[in-house]
Amino acid sequence: FPGFTDLHVHAREDVSGTQNYKEDFKTASQAALAGGVTQFAEMPNNPIPPVDDASYTAKEKLAQEHSLIPVVLYAGIGPNTKPLKRNVPYKVYMGPSTNSLGFASFAELEKPIALYSGKVVTFHCEDPEILKQNSNAKTHEAKRPVEAEVSAIDFALKLIAKYNLQGKLCHISTKKGVEMIRSAKIHGSRVTAEASPHHMFFEDVSMQINPPIRSREDRLAVVEGLKDGTLDYLATDHSPHTKEDKNSSGMPHLDTYGPFVT
Repeated sequence: FPGFTDLHVHAREDVSGTQNYKEDFKTASQAALAGGVTQFAEMPNNPIPPVDDASYTAKEKLAQEHSLIPVVLYAGIGPNTKPLKRNVPYKVYMGPSTNSLGFASFAELEKPIALYSGKVVTFHCEDPEILKQNSNAKTHEAKRPVEAEVSAIDFALKLIAKYNLQGKLCHISTKKGVEMIRSAKIHGSRVTAEASPHHMFFEDVSMQINPPIRSREDRLAVVEGLKDGTLDYLATDHSPHTKEDKNSSGMPHLDTYGPFVT
């Protein structure tokens, strides 16, 4: 094979440096090269996210100085953001995020999305209101149920059509989600979608992953969706944490995502 491109990576480094103990652009690129990945796209849910021209340029400088391979940075979309002057891809977290980029409702989300008409926008698909309704559930899977992903995919597809977005949906994990994307493509939607290795190889186990590991039926649907072209990309969602962070959750965890070792 030629060198791979990974379209979904969290390298952790930003201008604050507060997450560098988990990883930085240098170690992310070293891990990538060890797995045959020769460039990657990096996501913006940092403590100081790249949301405007100045913050994007500052993070880009870190990537250029520290990474051993090319890095494409996503800019973040939040409640008060607007498009950059440069032509860059964007990421929206439809539910709560680790910083200021998350949304409490679809109505709140649509207001800034309207400003990004015609742009390249990637969606993390979880319905914030369904997550809130299930926040006290006993298991991680119950807190982030299938319905949260399905509802968010439905709304994301509507936004893609309404605002002429070049849309991409991240880490699809449900059979219903695969079916919705397949139908949308048949009807001409400008949507593409990712599958992640952990949703293709694990089923019916409790692990601290968003979206969670699903059922065997969901897993097989994701595999079939990648095989038949409904899902366009295999992307790792490489999201490194320390072993101490993982163990503090009290849940089993994955030490590898695709070619990357965390």
